[in-house]
Amino acid sequence: MSGRRHISATLTDANGRWIPIDGDQLGRLRVLSGSFDGSRSAALRWSGKLSVLNSEPPGGWGRYMIRIRVVITEEDGTWASHDHGLYIPSTDVAARPGQPVNLELYSPLLRLQDYATPNIVSLAKGVPILPAAWLYATEAGVMSTIGLDAPDRMALTLRENKMWPPGTAHLALVNDLLATAGWMAAEADPSTGWISAQPWVPPSRRPVVHTFEAGEAAIHDAGWQVEQDLFDVPNRMICMTSGGAQEALVAVADNTDPASPTSIPSRGGRVKAATEQHEAASQAALQAIANRRINEASQAVRTIPLKHLWTPGVTLGAVVRVNLEGINELAVVEKQRIDADGTELVESTVRVVVS
Repeated sequence: MSGRRHISATLTDANGRWIPIDGDQLGRLRVLSGSFDGSRSAALRWSGKLSVLNSEPPGGWGRYMIRIRVVITEEDGTWASHDHGLYIPSTDVAARPGQPVNLELYSPLLRLQDYATPNIVSLAKGVPILPAAWLYATEAGVMSTIGLDAPDRMALTLRENKMWPPGTAHLALVNDLLATAGWMAAEADPSTGWISAQPWVPPSRRPVVHTFEAGEAAIHDAGWQVEQDLFDVPNRMICMTSGGAQEALVAVADNTDPASPTSIPSRGGRVKAATEQHEAASQAALQAIANRRINEASQAVRTIPLKHLWTPGVTLGAVVRVNLEGINELAVVEKQRIDADGTELVESTVRVVVS
């Protein structure tokens, strides 16, 4: 898959249907520059920036979405289009005719983050978790597939009563429920923008979407290196919520495993703390996140920054294999940056998984 790549950006409605703009019936935007940044630790997962040479659509940019696709054209002229994602655009400045418009782009998860419950939300012990998560996602005005295909969607139930105060963001509420069920945080489907989620599966048991290896079929830049700094690996994880109208929650998890080279006992009692911000609607949910994050930080202490051609499936959370110069390891894609013109190499940071 070594063909030429370029980014396609089109204006759509909330359901992904094309909206004509500036005489282009397919809603194609004239992109000048921009980038898309993804991180597994970011609440919205993906955000970006675009500079486009288009007039403002009726009603303003905020009522529409922008579909980003990566188009790969092979030497024989055949091509394939791959969905990267749908974004909600925003701009604070009205551009003059013929001048570029600078847009901030946000994942559809923004609708859940902005939508707060006006009243106390109370769920009783025994309530099915996944249907409840689906309900609160759709209440924010988005489509969702959370749990719809799960065979145990009615079997996973709350083991205790749960309550969220007024002002709780629905993204925090949904992710709290998903964490309770042992599922990963909500994300936006790249093709539809619908809110989805998957059960948590250890990286060692997930499918490998790509192997980075040398040879004629290599898609990566040769200037890679393994980065390992055991000195700065945290053995205490402090997770906090953003607070807002409610008092911020704080959860702390320590690595006290004497077999771990970075644990507090192995360092002679030295504590190296890391602080992260997460969306969680209860103390228990935030503590579960802190426990998982300190476990991940302790198990994946090596990172490998890679520059490579955009490849389907190699995205946030995907498991890849790095088989290069004596290294043959599984790794998880933690961060990614994609240039908007599609000609630059994708910058991915992968974390090596220690079994």
